[in-house]
Amino acid sequence: MADWLCDIVTGSITPSPSPSSTTNTPIQSSSKTYTAPSYPTPHAVIPANASSIPKHTRSTIHPSPPPLPENMETAGMGRLVTFDSPQSLTSLVDRIAEGVGFPGGIPIAIPQGVSVDEISIRTVGVCPGSGSSVLMKGGNVPDLLFTGEMSHHEALAAIERGKVVVALAHSNTERGYLRAVMKEKLEGVLKEEWEVQRAEALKASEGDEGLVEILKDGVCEVHVSESDRDPYGIMVRKV
Repeated sequence: MADWLCDIVTGSITPSPSPSSTTNTPIQSSSKTYTAPSYPTPHAVIPANASSIPKHTRSTIHPSPPPLPENMETAGMGRLVTFDSPQSLTSLVDRIAEGVGFPGGIPIAIPQGVSVDEISIRTVGVCPGSGSSVLMKGGNVPDLLFTGEMSHHEALAAIERGKVVVALAHSNTERGYLRAVMKEKLEGVLKEEWEVQRAEALKASEGDEGLVEILKDGVCEVHVSESDRDPYGIMVRKV
């Protein structure tokens, strides 16, 4: 999941198809009018054009101890993205909003005395879910901490050190991974297993034409829930 968040913050993936905007029904509360709670809507993604991705490196913040399984050399908690050139905070927020499915707002904490459009970011620490124990552990805290949730005092500690926090709510930093990465991986594993099982079943069912036809037409599909969402949404007061 952390690698998927790296793809988001670097603009390495883009939603496909483009998500349609959600219409929020107005809700009357005493003398004020609010929109109904809005939630991110993750969509399938495609790789971005390589020329549009800013140059950067990625590393694991807290690597898992060896020995590590083959092809798992980067296993561990959290990822650190280091851009070759500083990126504007506003451009990173745009990438995050697009990558997680356009939430109604971006919860962000910035140091006092500066505005969002004045801030440039060189390093981004990412951790899905609740990431403060990963991102703030040790001496070098990234310029931007991108996670699901942090406590009030942890966020204060970050901005007092001149850092920025984007905390999208716990599962909003996890859910899109299912559609962007896990769905395809699971389909591949299940399809491979299904082909093995079907070949064995076809061999054992010779002479049973009805069963043979059923096995020939069998397919394996993986679907991601369209209704699952984080408990927290965002209501906006209509002025």
